[in-house]
Amino acid sequence: MKDDAIRLLEEKNIKFNKYYWKVEDKLEICKSEKVDIMIDDDWKIIKKLADNKIKTLYFRDTNLIKLEENEYIKEVNNWGEIYRYIKEK
Repeated sequence: MKDDAIRLLEEKNIKFNKYYWKVEDKLEICKSEKVDIMIDDDWKIIKKLADNKIKTLYFRDTNLIKLEENEYIKEVNNWGEIYRYIKEK
């Protein structure tokens, strides 16, 4: 999945300074790196980040828990939605 994600981001010309994969404490990374938007598919991580006022894109498949959207949680279902969201910003 990592290689596919990087390939898709590069194809859409979405630039990132750093990538983090399989990090235990994503909240700490987001704070220390001053992350603008975090993309994740784990509802527990999304909730924790949103509770700490970090904007998130919840990459939710239909079988995952639904979270209420707010100013810190935006649900997305595919890379096209992620691209459009980031492009608007």
